[in-house]
Amino acid sequence: MDRDASTGRLGASRETFRVLPDPGEGAAKQGKMGDDLHDIPYVVDLSRQTRKTLIVNLGFAMTMIVIMIGGIFASAMPLPLAVVGHEGGTVLVSLNDLRLLLYRRRRRDQGGH
Repeated sequence: MDRDASTGRLGASRETFRVLPDPGEGAAKQGKMGDDLHDIPYVVDLSRQTRKTLIVNLGFAMTMIVIMIGGIFASAMPLPLAVVGHEGGTVLVSLNDLRLLLYRRRRRDQGGH
């Protein structure tokens, strides 16, 4: 925005600039498939598996939090024990996420196509 010297009002600027780089730009360059459309089924399958893993992880994390808070208030569980339980749940969620790195595409020749 530019300030008009005669009136003191702000006006629209004709110049644009980037404050931060676009985070999607780097991902688009790294994940570029080019003209190889054979990767589309793999990408769709991977995204579906990622969604399933995300739902499981969120459910597990929320369950751990509810158990720890309930344990603190209901049975006078010591706070350090609840923190250790919560952090253990975080480790399990992270390990579950790492399974996505092992996700492999299905081979077309196995299906007889």
